[in-house]
Amino acid sequence: MNMSWVHPRQASPHRPRAANASRRPRWFRLVRTRVLQVAALIGFWRVGEWIVKRTGAPIPGAILGLFIVLALLLSGLLPVRTIQLGSKWLMSEMLLFFLPPMLALLNYPQFLGVLGLKLLLAIALGILVVMVTTAFTIEFCVWAGRSRRAHASK
Repeated sequence: MNMSWVHPRQASPHRPRAANASRRPRWFRLVRTRVLQVAALIGFWRVGEWIVKRTGAPIPGAILGLFIVLALLLSGLLPVRTIQLGSKWLMSEMLLFFLPPMLALLNYPQFLGVLGLKLLLAIALGILVVMVTTAFTIEFCVWAGRSRRAHASK
């Protein structure tokens, strides 16, 4: 009988896994964890907003929420691992949150309807026309350069 130590997370014939551990894939647990962590960060933001509303402090609620998170992290009451996945996801998608078109959508919600679809179609067609025109221009230039070299070498 092998008495070597086995890590608790590894499957072992002597130590069966929990019944629900094998049913859910790892990505599901990661996504669920990430969603909960982002929800916790949003909760800190909302708490900051609530405090600003109650006290009339001249600081944005989101900044106050970040200070609350920082204080909890520095005090050790909030371990880093409890918000690490969610904050990494938010940081990786930060560009999406700061793009001017996203801000325009927030200021002009009518762009989320039919008008927005028309604009999106116009932009997509414009991009397609520019790309096709550029491709044909490059192909024409390459063809013209080859035919010039072919005539020059004769």
